[in-house]
Amino acid sequence: MLKVQNKPLPWRIETLLVILFLLLCHFPSAANAANIATTSDITSSSPAAAASDTDTAAEVSAENSSTAHTEKAIKAAVTLKAVEQYDPAIAISNTNILVHNTATDAEVSGTLDTNGQITLSQLPAGTYNIKLMDSYGDYVLAKTSFTITTGDDSTILVQAAISQLTINYHNLSEKISAAPSITIAANTSKVFSLTQLPAGAAVTTPAGFIANGASCGVFAASRSGLPQQEFLTVPFKSSEFRIQINDADHYLRIFAAPTI
Repeated sequence: MLKVQNKPLPWRIETLLVILFLLLCHFPSAANAANIATTSDITSSSPAAAASDTDTAAEVSAENSSTAHTEKAIKAAVTLKAVEQYDPAIAISNTNILVHNTATDAEVSGTLDTNGQITLSQLPAGTYNIKLMDSYGDYVLAKTSFTITTGDDSTILVQAAISQLTINYHNLSEKISAAPSITIAANTSKVFSLTQLPAGAAVTTPAGFIANGASCGVFAASRSGLPQQEFLTVPFKSSEFRIQINDADHYLRIFAAPTI
């Protein structure tokens, strides 16, 4: 019978195996330690970076707030004088005006006086467009705009394409006319009641202002009671527009007359 005997390994081999085992146990620990150190570095640096970002954001916010506060703080009084675009010698009087801030859409309105002027106080800094309402309800964008950058008061000449409107009524009959009534209608309408006129007499009546390019209906009745109407258009390049009404015994004529 054969016997198998387990002979012990030589001591040198045993020593090598022990060293190899120790090395295998050591390397994973070192790698884990390196990973832990890296994570620690990232964690420790994050608060500083976050603090830096917060400081930068705070500086930008403070700068924007300061600029906005400065712009809001600037206010000025502005006197507007409205004149007709094609004849600045004619003031646009007793009409509504609308001032519009192009940045905020805020609007301020008022009424021009007999000299075509209005003073608007405490207007904030910004750029403004201007609209005028004619006597018949149509808004006209003025040629002029303005910008406020300082608190200094100023006077601005406003030009708008609006015409001065007049009615010239002529009694061509051989008799005294009845008191005529004339209606002018555009976006809204106005009625003008005249007095009796002797035969052959004429009278001119101011009828406010009307936008250039606007169309209007003119309605009147002859001395005999026959109604008459006509639709007229104001020229685009005009400063005055006159409606002529000739009332004779057998006809009533309405037309746009040349201005003098």
